[in-house]
Amino acid sequence: MSPSAAAVVLAIVATVSIVESSRISEVEEILTAPDVQTVEMAGETADGRFTYSLEIGRGVFISGSLGAVEPGRTYQLWLVGDTGPEPAGLFTPDTAGRSTAVVEDVAAGLVLAITEEPAGGSHQPTGDVLLAGEV
Repeated sequence: MSPSAAAVVLAIVATVSIVESSRISEVEEILTAPDVQTVEMAGETADGRFTYSLEIGRGVFISGSLGAVEPGRTYQLWLVGDTGPEPAGLFTPDTAGRSTAVVEDVAAGLVLAITEEPAGGSHQPTGDVLLAGEV
């Protein structure tokens, strides 16, 4: 592993303390993949980054500035392609606004989007897109 890749892994592992310990090795695998790429995501009130590997077909979404959601609400990830949005996971930031989520089924040409949804998620987005980035 190159020194720069090692530094990225260490920074991310420090951030993923809110991720289940069983997922840390999965995050490390994504971050050290030979084809790893990162998309910076910015919105009006938040920002984040999506680091992914097309070879592995997974990515890691990391935010440091998403606000808390009201009780009964959650953030939802979407992979948006030609057939529309597909649910890609739910997450809730910690009290500092940090969040980390692993996204499966990542492919070229998709857009990762984040919305605020009712607890348990939705089948289709019901809220405004807060962040988005093209894979």
